[in-house]
Amino acid sequence: MWLRLSRRGEAATLLVDRERGCGAGEFAQRAIARRSDDLMSGSCALFAHQQVHRRAAIGYALASAHWGRGYATEGARAVVRMAYEDLGATHLISLIRPGNKASIRIAEKLGAVRESTIEMSGGPAHIFAYGGPPPDPTLLLPPPA
Repeated sequence: MWLRLSRRGEAATLLVDRERGCGAGEFAQRAIARRSDDLMSGSCALFAHQQVHRRAAIGYALASAHWGRGYATEGARAVVRMAYEDLGATHLISLIRPGNKASIRIAEKLGAVRESTIEMSGGPAHIFAYGGPPPDPTLLLPPPA
């Protein structure tokens, strides 16, 4: 879910919260950058990580100029791998707005299944659950070069 911040104070609060979350192991964010020139085009994040329950949520955002090139899928795949392999997560979710067809396709490519729909600020959001390490290990491998 992309956050729209309209005030400087909101952005400052978000940054402080993310910094605290990083220090507590509850949040990890990775840049999405082109290999050819290292241009950052977006990010993928693992947030609300609860080590004791071994669950977390995955999110990604990509500049529209870079849509349709597989960058978000590749970044999300790396975050899924990190959650399962490095952090020992067993339950991962993505919260996706119903109209965001591209994000739904990414979640489904990575083995997520629509579990339910909830009401969030701004409208409904589907919960896509990964549920456990994907049965197909190729989902955790980098795409062929």
